[in-house]
Amino acid sequence: MELLVSEVVTNAVRYTSRPVTLRLLRTDVLRCEVGDDVPQLPRLQRTRATDEAGRGLYLVNRLARRWGATRLSTGKVVWFELTR
Repeated sequence: MELLVSEVVTNAVRYTSRPVTLRLLRTDVLRCEVGDDVPQLPRLQRTRATDEAGRGLYLVNRLARRWGATRLSTGKVVWFELTR
């Protein structure tokens, strides 16, 4: 959980100059939502072994039950869910 939160929050902090929001919701799954003011949605990248960046969403994609991003009028929310 901590690794995935760190990856998503780091991406938000890296690309925005405004405050980032973090929300955790617990129902039948644990959902993490990270909001920022940048409207561009994230996308998975293909990386080479020598690349120093670009693996965060790959980790989220491999380890989370599911993930996605929702564009808002004020930016976006990137979220992922983990089985409890």
